[in-house]
Amino acid sequence: MCFLLYVYHSYFLFFFKNYYSYKYHWSENRVGVLLQAAPHALHQIDPSTQRVLASYFYKDLRQLYEVGDYPGGFVLEEALYGRLHLFASESRDEILREVARNAAQHVGVALDKPKQFRFEDFPERKFGRFSADHFITSVSEFTVYKQSRRHPDPVRRILCLTETCMIERDPASYCMVSLRPLSHVAALVRHLENTQLFSIQVHNYMRATSLF
Repeated sequence: MCFLLYVYHSYFLFFFKNYYSYKYHWSENRVGVLLQAAPHALHQIDPSTQRVLASYFYKDLRQLYEVGDYPGGFVLEEALYGRLHLFASESRDEILREVARNAAQHVGVALDKPKQFRFEDFPERKFGRFSADHFITSVSEFTVYKQSRRHPDPVRRILCLTETCMIERDPASYCMVSLRPLSHVAALVRHLENTQLFSIQVHNYMRATSLF
């Protein structure tokens, strides 16, 4: 069954059009990605491996934005707490049309016409309603090694706990890599074969695996 699902998923990855784009990375660099407007989600794909790195499900989107002062720029805003994702593509208008069309036709989600957004506002609003200092000030910090499909080898991270959030930071720059409200953490799963290894489950899907 797992093999059949993999073949089914791989088939549809090649069935839909890919748009070469750039993702605004947490390091403030532009990273080349492929974007694919599938019937249920906008997929972010690694151009070299063709693996899906992230899927932005239409049912979880609140608003689309065009970034006028960032060439080809557009932003996806998640509905849960306003998390923002910034991309740039020469095909921006076509991507946004496909996202809105697929969301309405296949998911039943009516996304409003894209609003305007300023690039200079993105860093301060990136993590939505949890962007303020009192949400991201640590009460505990742990050095971990994270395993994920984005990295072939474990990467060193600082796992920070605040009063409201779980934050992943880069040790060299202390930049925030990811943020999840503690209220969205469903479970911490400890692995029997390695007592130092645990997975963090958010809602009903696995998001990360960390190794102390």
